[in-house]
Amino acid sequence: VNAHVEAVLKSPLTTVLLPVVYIIVFVVGLPANALAIWVFLFRTKKRHPSSIYMANLALADLMFVIWVPLKIAYHFNNNNWIYGDGLCKVLVAFFYSNMYCS
Repeated sequence: VNAHVEAVLKSPLTTVLLPVVYIIVFVVGLPANALAIWVFLFRTKKRHPSSIYMANLALADLMFVIWVPLKIAYHFNNNNWIYGDGLCKVLVAFFYSNMYCS
């Protein structure tokens, strides 16, 4: 890693601001998406294609939000991954797979 990349990785933008944004996403996204799934699947009388589509999007967003605490820990640890290579690969694969689902 060259000096410029290391400076960016250790900057307050990635070690302070980005985790704060992820915390807000987690705190708002977890209950909001869980509520949306509950409404679309259990509170609607008729199953319209639009409600099924919205439930799918809420589920994809909820699955993304579940992994956000690991990214928060990564950024708070000065962009050092502490959970092992296997979980890192799973997180990256899940992140990009989720991007195509939503």
